[in-house]
Amino acid sequence: MSEARKKAEAENAACDFLLDLMLESDMPEERKVGLHIMKAARNLHEAISNIVGEYADPTKEVPYETAKQVAEYLGLVHTGIMQFMETQNNQCTE
Repeated sequence: MSEARKKAEAENAACDFLLDLMLESDMPEERKVGLHIMKAARNLHEAISNIVGEYADPTKEVPYETAKQVAEYLGLVHTGIMQFMETQNNQCTE
């Protein structure tokens, strides 16, 4: 593993640790919402990175139908997030 990769993993672990500490604190729940969003986004990013590593590596043999299903699912996730953001933006401008 490269030094840059080790450093990135250490930084990610530290960030996760701090997020968990802040979420466990006695901070009011209303102020923790952003932390929950950040944690969920970090988890989603990690899951997508794992998917990319598993299914997008041209040196690995992945069944075509499986890869096609993964691509379709990721497209649906993206569409859902974009629709949610559009809905939120429309509510803010009304």
